[in-house]
Amino acid sequence: MDWLWLGVKALVIAVFVLALTEIAKRNAFVSAVVIAFPLMTVLTVGLLFSDTGNAAQASKLAYTTFWLIMASQAFFVVLYFSQKAGLGFWVSFSAAIAGTVASIIGFILVLRRFGINLLSNV
Repeated sequence: MDWLWLGVKALVIAVFVLALTEIAKRNAFVSAVVIAFPLMTVLTVGLLFSDTGNAAQASKLAYTTFWLIMASQAFFVVLYFSQKAGLGFWVSFSAAIAGTVASIIGFILVLRRFGINLLSNV
């Protein structure tokens, strides 16, 4: 692996996250619109194919991400309602992460019953 290329990718991701944080300080809606676009997924799938040349592996990542995006919505629901219930931010944030992990595990198990195995390799 080329360490310089890995460093460039890490720097691009860090700048992207920092930029979104600064935008969110000024306008949460604009930041949310950018975050809602699956830019990180697009970049990851593209870079995975660029690094490996394996279209099936990139396709599997996109397919798995599609299914897990639905389960990850639990984060936003739990965070919002925990905050609305008066819990502190970090308690709400931790609960949202735990809720998301539980949701993803549950989603994987339910999908498996329908013949969709997200844990299999390409």
